[in-house]
Amino acid sequence: MSLVAPPARAAWHTPPMSRGPTVQRRRLAAELRSQRDHAGLTPDDAARAADISKSALWRLESGSVKPRVPVVRSLLLAYGTDPDLTAVLLQLARDAGQPGWWHQYGGAYPDWFEVYIGLEGEATELCVYQIQLIPGILQTEAYARAIIAADHGDKSTVEIDRMVRFRMARRSVLDRPEPSALRIVLDEAALHRTVGGPEVMRGQLEHLLTIADHLAVCLRILPFDAGAHPAMGTPFTILAFDQDPAVVYLENFVSAVYPERPDQLTRFTLAFSHLCDTALTPTQSIEAIRDHMVTMTAVGEERER
Repeated sequence: MSLVAPPARAAWHTPPMSRGPTVQRRRLAAELRSQRDHAGLTPDDAARAADISKSALWRLESGSVKPRVPVVRSLLLAYGTDPDLTAVLLQLARDAGQPGWWHQYGGAYPDWFEVYIGLEGEATELCVYQIQLIPGILQTEAYARAIIAADHGDKSTVEIDRMVRFRMARRSVLDRPEPSALRIVLDEAALHRTVGGPEVMRGQLEHLLTIADHLAVCLRILPFDAGAHPAMGTPFTILAFDQDPAVVYLENFVSAVYPERPDQLTRFTLAFSHLCDTALTPTQSIEAIRDHMVTMTAVGEERER
């Protein structure tokens, strides 16, 4: 699914993150589903064999929880899995149970966001469509602080600082020897929404111009006059991996969903292709950002008078 130029080093630096256990969990989950199907056992049968609830089995088979090695061992025993494969899968369970880099920022993100963070850090390519705001991994510290403060007015300054540091740490997906390829389609509305005031917004737009020079990034602006399109009102991210199926990420205020069925993935992939075809070219997009910076400068000067 890689459709961008070969990656290069980013122009900024953040501490590099280590890749986490999320993809291992998904791989283990797929293997456990396959082994259960091969054994001809229902979820009820498998849950009873491992002495766990059916809901616990579902969470394990969906890759949404940290696997417990004794439970995985009991399941594989019930499935009659080959000893050599059992050894491989038990090691995979141990690897999948290790804490990810984001655990050091515990409390800076909701529990349901943890799966996405693991996927984001391990994806080889991210295709992002955003409407109202700059995507998190492209935000400046000042822009991120304004967004987080607006979202979490009940939090203390210390808590907001921690959330900001966590968001800044996510930017290192583009600051690795082999960074993730990033394809962004940004609705023009995100340029017009002045987050944090004109000065903060100018800094954010300057940062977008820096990012646009990164060889692993393809940034396009979807102008207002592009008209109707398949993803109106629906920001989304497609995450692609070297050895695992791609997944779509959709977020709301209190949770997230991950459409993974082939027909669902096809629909989002076609929608993203349509957005890329409709949006400005990368060169035109850079010019659009520069033009808007001129506007923001004029607004700032007017307010200072």
